[in-house]
Amino acid sequence: GYDVTDDLVFLVKESQEPLTSAPTSTPTKNPTPMPTNEDDSGPQSAAYDPSLGAPKCSFGSSCDSQGLLDGCGTMTNGNEPNQPNTLNSCYDGSGGTYHSDESVDKIVVSQAPGITSDMTEGDTVTITATVWCWSTGAPDYIDFYYASDATNPVWVQIGERQQCPGGGAQTVTAEYTLPEGDIQAVRVNLMYNSNPASTDSCTTGGYDDTDDLVISVRSTSAPNPQPSSSPTQSPTTAQPTSPPSNSPTPLPS
Repeated sequence: GYDVTDDLVFLVKESQEPLTSAPTSTPTKNPTPMPTNEDDSGPQSAAYDPSLGAPKCSFGSSCDSQGLLDGCGTMTNGNEPNQPNTLNSCYDGSGGTYHSDESVDKIVVSQAPGITSDMTEGDTVTITATVWCWSTGAPDYIDFYYASDATNPVWVQIGERQQCPGGGAQTVTAEYTLPEGDIQAVRVNLMYNSNPASTDSCTTGGYDDTDDLVISVRSTSAPNPQPSSSPTQSPTTAQPTSPPSNSPTPLPS
């Protein structure tokens, strides 16, 4: 016949079976971002600075004048924007026609290939000038200069005067080591015939073009501050405590 004991045994065994829960997935953590170097601002494009009278770049691994120097003075079909684009009293000639006669069209100052850090005092940089040379280029010459203080420039010539390597669009370069100074400048002076420079470090012939580019340079003595983290405190070491002394329990007499 029916035995209630069998049902009771079954219910007891069922209650003792372990519950199976759905597996939980391991929480996904967002990857920790890699720290960035605040002194890697990348390549920079210049903007005209009316207080200086020339294009200027902020901190970066290079400075490119883009189209701000294209042309020469008020030459035919090639008026230079904001001409003369010089920090002192050097003026462009206005003779000739755009891309037939002489003009400095672009200046780039850059770190060595592969270096991405901002230009810093003591770095060796390259000035690359894109110029237009007349005819075969043989009558045209280029001087390169730098100044450690763009607000009060004292120009230092870089190397020897160079002759245009050919006619038409040409690229001419010069290297120098950045001196001390946070706002510096470079100068390119393209001239027809090899004429002596004036006391202002430029030539003033009717076909000559002088252009300056202002660069921002980081100081080696005052690096850009890095974000600081809270100091790690050493764990406090607890002093050992001596166990309390209990008076001995007197033996029963």
